[in-house]
Amino acid sequence: MFDITKVKLVIWDLDETFWAGTITSEIPVTPIEKNFSTLRKLTDAGIINSICSKNDFQPVKEKLIAWDIWDLFVFPSIDWTPKGERIKSMLDDMGLRAENVLFVDDNSSNLGEAKFYLPEIMTLDAKNLDELYSAADSLKISDAKHERLNRYKILEKKQSEKKSAASNEEFLQSANIQLAISHDCRKNLERIAELVARTNQLNFTKRRDSKSDLEKLVEDDRYNCALIFVRDKFGDYGAVGFYCLDTVENRLQHFLFSCRVLGMGVEQFIYAKLNFPQITTVGEVASQLNSYPPPFGLRRFLLKNIFRKQVTPKKLLCKMHREF
Repeated sequence: MFDITKVKLVIWDLDETFWAGTITSEIPVTPIEKNFSTLRKLTDAGIINSICSKNDFQPVKEKLIAWDIWDLFVFPSIDWTPKGERIKSMLDDMGLRAENVLFVDDNSSNLGEAKFYLPEIMTLDAKNLDELYSAADSLKISDAKHERLNRYKILEKKQSEKKSAASNEEFLQSANIQLAISHDCRKNLERIAELVARTNQLNFTKRRDSKSDLEKLVEDDRYNCALIFVRDKFGDYGAVGFYCLDTVENRLQHFLFSCRVLGMGVEQFIYAKLNFPQITTVGEVASQLNSYPPPFGLRRFLLKNIFRKQVTPKKLLCKMHREF
């Protein structure tokens, strides 16, 4: 059994799972309408869908395009190599933790292999798909515009270009990263509360303050609070970070960023911009802070693209703020 409230990604096998039949056989595969409707319900609820299939890529893509659902999947992994390592690589590229992923397959060996590489991953035998159908029926439509799907589409494009770059620093410099810092936290309290409650991989302090507690912090002159907005040439990531600095103790009470900006160096840049205040890191974090500026090339590039946030979140390109 799996917990749908923890699922951020569903990875589908195809043959005899997502559709009936085997696409490489002479008999055409048959769509399973219940899977199609479940795919759409998951997407409308903000749950991302991907593919891990042992197949040839092109015929699979053509079939899903013909059924008008290809665009509902991100990071599809379709080849003939073992699935365990592929799924692990997919999650690394997507910045997701195994405990938030459900893998559906009709082959117990594939399910066991995924568990071997990722012990915390949730798995479901395709013969028990009714469990997923019921779980999907219980979800509310929370992302009707498919904003979360579109963010992962951006990330997919980004990861593809990153792999072709000569180095990570070269890639970051070419990405045209732009940051904006908003100190008007009261207007963005809902988003701040959401970030505090949901971020894990780049949440350094792991404090889970309630919305009312956060409101007290942002209204107290003792604390320097700010919401961080990020975008690059691939797209706009929106409000993706929050910090709360106790200016009396020079200690960060909150310091967290969405996994959308994992690997971009944003957290180290902001930490350096705050002049390396004290911080107690709680639990595992996907990035380590240090007392050095970001790599020279990255620092120089980001410095040209820091903007003071003074208007609405959508208007990022305000007057350049040079203070670092």
